[in-house]
Amino acid sequence: MAYDIATAARISSIGQTKLFELIASGRLSTSKIGRRRLIHADSLHQLVKEGC
Repeated sequence: MAYDIATAARISSIGQTKLFELIASGRLSTSKIGRRRLIHADSLHQLVKEGC
């Protein structure tokens, strides 16, 4: 399962800009499908559990 940026921001209460920073730093794993960047659900849940 994976979330787009807007959905990930909404369910995690982390801003979109912060999510992009976490992606750039490698703390969130993503996949790119076409033009869409999707955040892997397990990666997002782990980050929220640990606290960003």
